[in-house]
Amino acid sequence: MAGKPIRHPNGARGCASSTLVMPGPAFRIALADALIRRDQSGEARAELAATISTLLRRLEKRPAAPPPHDLLALGYAKLAIALRQTGENDKADEAARKAEQERNSVH
Repeated sequence: MAGKPIRHPNGARGCASSTLVMPGPAFRIALADALIRRDQSGEARAELAATISTLLRRLEKRPAAPPPHDLLALGYAKLAIALRQTGENDKADEAARKAEQERNSVH
């Protein structure tokens, strides 16, 4: 079944079912923060792990681009919170260390 036709602001035509916009890392970190606040640490952990992985892959693909240290620091810090809430303290300590490393990398 085809999706409802849509007109984009730039005049392009498309199909709603074929137009997929992936949320950016900042949005995904904010989503994970909301999940943590709702005591959904497992879901937050999965969202943060995927977000951090995406950021690290971007660095590998475009090493000349400015590294997103601030987003990585925030992601790792939120991951540490989610891991502590699930009782994974050793992994939480490692995530906290990585957050601190990223914070120290910001110029």
